[in-house]
Amino acid sequence: MSPLAFLLAASIALNALLGWAWIDARDARTVAEQQRDQARADATAASDAVEALDDLAKKRAAAAKPVQAAARAAAVAAHQRARREISTPAAVAGNDYASAQARLQRWEERRTSP
Repeated sequence: MSPLAFLLAASIALNALLGWAWIDARDARTVAEQQRDQARADATAASDAVEALDDLAKKRAAAAKPVQAAARAAAVAAHQRARREISTPAAVAGNDYASAQARLQRWEERRTSP
């Protein structure tokens, strides 16, 4: 084989390798661009979803304010009733069981009355 044929064969082989390397690099770049574009789309969708959730949370917080205020008022009233009940002296002095029965009876009467 002549040196010129050898150089020509080596050049063809190197050109083929460079071609494959270029094609692989082009494919890798295309895949990377597609992944980048998908990541941007996913990030935009996530950002939009977070904004929607934030809006929903604000609406629910505004709707919950009156309910929370009513619950707070009910809790204060219940606390006051409990303090009043605890501070009430025993109905039957010296008999805890009878006092508890009287207290229970008062409680049931308050629950059944409108």
